[in-house]
Amino acid sequence: MAQKRMFDRDIITQDAFLELPADSKALYFLLGMEADDEGFVSAKKVMRLYGIHTDDSIKLLIAKNFVIPFESGVVVITDWNRNNYLNATRKRPTIYQEERIHVYVDEISLKYACLTDVKPMFNRCLTRGEENRREESRRLDSNESLCPGKSGTNKKGGQKKKYDDDSNEMKLANFMQAEILKHKPDWIMRGSINSWCDTFRLMLERDKREPREICAVIRYCQNDSFWRGNVLSPDKLRKQYDALAIRREEGKKKHEQQDRV
Repeated sequence: MAQKRMFDRDIITQDAFLELPADSKALYFLLGMEADDEGFVSAKKVMRLYGIHTDDSIKLLIAKNFVIPFESGVVVITDWNRNNYLNATRKRPTIYQEERIHVYVDEISLKYACLTDVKPMFNRCLTRGEENRREESRRLDSNESLCPGKSGTNKKGGQKKKYDDDSNEMKLANFMQAEILKHKPDWIMRGSINSWCDTFRLMLERDKREPREICAVIRYCQNDSFWRGNVLSPDKLRKQYDALAIRREEGKKKHEQQDRV
């Protein structure tokens, strides 16, 4: 991770920033100094580290859209990509992949913006500890939270299907985004999270795929130098699924034979 950080003068001299109280300005600079190479940082950790005991400073930064908060207590600095430019070969992907998949970088303003319709609420953001976030990440990565046959769809008034956060469809969508971002940190999601879940629902219900099997195939294709550039959506995954599954099994058998030798 880079050891030097910068701040765009146009941002810190705009009226919205100058009108902030001194403690909110100071917190903004501290968050910028402690953030990783993609602009993500645990606000709770920084506030504890520097003895900030009230939420007023961070709430103002959120209200003025200088940072975007997440339920885990992590925030991303909205203008990070204007403040800092890092060579892609030196940039380390953020460890906060679960938060990263919910935002994208606007190509014109270079600001981070939320992919979801509703911005995560700060009141919930500071109630969940860092340990909970890491535990959920570990469970998702090991597929422990995926339950065969558990669908989270519901329908109201003829609207499109919605998916619960703990449904297999949503977990598979989040898992695939996290795997893609490991190798393509600048990747931008195409389509909506709901459409991704729709495709995973078809894979589970119509194609009769098991959630853990799908995760294994996703991990295989995103670790393969060829497939990771060609399978960047559930639709492509579903189309190439049989070929990917066969290649994955062939690779497993090859490694098993090598181990025996």
